[in-house]
Amino acid sequence: MATPTDASDQSDRLRAVLDPEIAVALDDLPAALDARRGVEAFVPDERPLPPADDDTLDIGDRHLPGLDGNPPVPARTYRRRDRTDQAGRGVLVLHGGGFVSGGVGLADPTLRDLATELDAVVVAPTYRLAPAHPFPAAFDDCRAALCWLADQPDVDRVVVFGVSSGGALAAGLALHARDHGGPDIDAVVMGFPVTDDRLVTPSSHEVTDPRIWNRGMAGLSWQAYLGDAHGTDDVSPYAAPMRAVDPAGLPPTTITVDQHDPLRDEGIAWAQRLMHAGVPTELHAFPGTFHGSMGFAPDAAVSRRELRALVDAIARA
Repeated sequence: MATPTDASDQSDRLRAVLDPEIAVALDDLPAALDARRGVEAFVPDERPLPPADDDTLDIGDRHLPGLDGNPPVPARTYRRRDRTDQAGRGVLVLHGGGFVSGGVGLADPTLRDLATELDAVVVAPTYRLAPAHPFPAAFDDCRAALCWLADQPDVDRVVVFGVSSGGALAAGLALHARDHGGPDIDAVVMGFPVTDDRLVTPSSHEVTDPRIWNRGMAGLSWQAYLGDAHGTDDVSPYAAPMRAVDPAGLPPTTITVDQHDPLRDEGIAWAQRLMHAGVPTELHAFPGTFHGSMGFAPDAAVSRRELRALVDAIARA
């Protein structure tokens, strides 16, 4: 068991490698005694949705039709009130949370900004969470939201945007759409994504500080999401994209990775596989950051650069 001195030394080492503006966020992250409590501390539960009232946006809470006998999917949609009849961009936003937590309420300010700045139709599903609902529940809910968005008369191109575990869902949707003839996806944007359940990369062993996302937390989230398939070779590439035999034919993809993140190398590896397969791919690595640190220190300069890279990729689609 780690002693207080060990924990203090570990904290000092982490602060020394983080961007100074990012390191400040550590003060608000409690150290967890084990990985399970770390997941509960690092991944916040869903917060209530803010009121839908907005002077510039038409915001709606609705239930989208489920697919293949699945239940309806709660979702919030965003459109500018002055949006013209001309069809334009649709953005499907998939929240993070290790497959076990998170939700639309946490992302609501960003979703409003996307709809306003990009004049896009934005839909954010509240997908079912593990372990109560293991794969493919969340994936099926996100696929239902994709089909709904692609069918909107004012949408003529679709971007799928996911962060962390939402990145795994985004890539999984792209693989499924390629394999099953649609819906067409014009671009995939992934922030510090989850891609590989096997946790075999060097970075998956590097991050040990109990206050930030680490190997133990990642392993628990995969265990919850995959259920009986966890630890076997019977894992669908729609759940863990790095399991895909060949990613050729996927949409142009933008990926950001955080330096001190156990998922860093699997995000880079996914980008490399896409490049080798001829998929137009853009990769950004941000120094001095930890997994999802832009959400904990949004005003840090490096956080603003990472968010800008993601939004610009959506805008280019």
